[in-house]
Amino acid sequence: MSAPEATRFYTIGKTLWSLCTGGEHPPLGHQRASLRGYRISDLRHHPEAAALDRLVDLTTQHDVPRRPTMSQVASDLTAWAELGRSRPEIDLSHLRAEIMRKMQTQLDAEDLAEQRKRLAEPAVRRLQELSRPLNDALRQLHPKPQLDLMSDDMGRMVLKMLSIRNDFLLTYQRVSKVSAASGPLPYSLAWARALALEHDGTLHFGTMIWVHMEGVSGMDYHSRIPNRAAPVGSVEADRIIDQGIADTARALEEGARIFAEKSPGG
Repeated sequence: MSAPEATRFYTIGKTLWSLCTGGEHPPLGHQRASLRGYRISDLRHHPEAAALDRLVDLTTQHDVPRRPTMSQVASDLTAWAELGRSRPEIDLSHLRAEIMRKMQTQLDAEDLAEQRKRLAEPAVRRLQELSRPLNDALRQLHPKPQLDLMSDDMGRMVLKMLSIRNDFLLTYQRVSKVSAASGPLPYSLAWARALALEHDGTLHFGTMIWVHMEGVSGMDYHSRIPNRAAPVGSVEADRIIDQGIADTARALEEGARIFAEKSPGG
């Protein structure tokens, strides 16, 4: 590329900037497309202005061999004039009614499931509140209780006992326990409780208390409060939680007595 030809390309870039922005004095030297405040796209709001900034960038490069040829510049300017003309326009709104008709059963079922899960949230909060005094009792019993454990085999066992289907919309399970060390196998008093919401809207509640040597078969005390069920969101659902926790409190007191009596000591 000859020097006069390279100079013309440089001048084309500067002239293009002036024509597009209305500015008489373009910035000196290489006009990078990243030069904020002086770009065509900064001074003229056009959806395709950034493409012209890139062209000005190329034509004003200091390294002459990197500047485009005259045919490339002409081709780019011709192509720029066509930009945006072929943007697709598509409207599928006329198909919505048919899709909605076919999906209505599914959408109704999903809405009902979400409604039932929202109705179960107060039951979870009620169980949490009623569980607090029992956790406080374990604090009185033991200097280092483990409260409201989320991942525990005993909690999963209670869930499995709540319904033979074990296919739930929502589950809540917690385990609180105290332990007395005895080598690698601690001697523990554990209390598990769980709520499970079935797809038909039935809310199940169950609790279990164990006093045993962990990892060893057999128990010194076991109390499983009978599983209770009621429609989610009903007053009956509140009542089964109240009764279940009241029964659990009595069983926990008996379990604590046995735990204190049989815990290994130094």
